[in-house]
Amino acid sequence: MMLLGLKGVAVINTAGRITRWPLCLKLLYLLMVFDGLATFYGLQLGVIVEGNPVMAAGFNAYPLLTLVLKLVLSLFFLEVLNFAIYDQKIKWPQHSIPFFLIIHLVVAVMHLHWIGLTLG
Repeated sequence: MMLLGLKGVAVINTAGRITRWPLCLKLLYLLMVFDGLATFYGLQLGVIVEGNPVMAAGFNAYPLLTLVLKLVLSLFFLEVLNFAIYDQKIKWPQHSIPFFLIIHLVVAVMHLHWIGLTLG
């Protein structure tokens, strides 16, 4: 992430970095955002249960803060992954991207299934 000074205030320039991500990381982030929003929505409606105990505790105590934290941490994780692969030329993290995509695609299908059941 690039830090820019703006009248003494540090601003994170993530939009410029994300536009330079490869398509697979952009897709992964979209799936992570969908997961967070769908989970938040499903928990608010009471139609799903969060499977991750740490996230469940967070969503029970501070739902909106937990959602924002999940999205920011996802962004940070992908930026670190992007930096390792494309800036530092480390090869092994590149092999993890298909795994993360498959996991998040399965989760997205599960979310779409219960959304269809709830709304339909």
